[in-house]
Amino acid sequence: MMIGTELVDFVVFDDDEPVAGRVSELLVAKGYDVKISRTQAEVLSLYDEGCRCFILDLTVNEEMDGLILLEMLKGERRPNAFVAILTSQTDPRNQRYASNLQADVFAIKTPDLVEPVDKIFRRMYETETDRDPDHQEFLRLMEDPNWVRMHAGKYVGIVGGRLVAENDDRIELISQLERYPTDVPKYYGYVGGRRPSRVDTPRPID
Repeated sequence: MMIGTELVDFVVFDDDEPVAGRVSELLVAKGYDVKISRTQAEVLSLYDEGCRCFILDLTVNEEMDGLILLEMLKGERRPNAFVAILTSQTDPRNQRYASNLQADVFAIKTPDLVEPVDKIFRRMYETETDRDPDHQEFLRLMEDPNWVRMHAGKYVGIVGGRLVAENDDRIELISQLERYPTDVPKYYGYVGGRRPSRVDTPRPID
């Protein structure tokens, strides 16, 4: 993942400004950096810059751009993307299309968007747990309520299965982790201060 002031964790692809703003608000509250995008080219560029998590509306710019973009992100050249569909369209055919294109989760928009965003988080959490052994160390630490209280509101870094750093600032933490050899897996996660029982998924630094 690229390091710098423009580092992005999530891309929200939606041309409904109030919806995109609310989704961004919910993600930022969990410690993530978010970019709202309305063009396919920008979304693909953000993937190339290191972002791996995308939330797509089906219909953007009055076209079914979400499905087209889903197919691009889940193509052979981009196997590591986590892609969620967040839409107001309830036609079951859309969910089948998205499933056939390997969407990680399909969620229907609600007025406050809390439930579908939580659904996306749960699925992302499950995916990362299955894929990343180092996540198990994060889970083990989160089972200790004293550790959670001590680290609430902080970013923590895991290298080679060990907790090696913590920081209030995400960019500074990543800079600390980059001192380790490039061939060693490096992960970071945020310990939610407001809801310390909530496990936020560590993200790999490529």
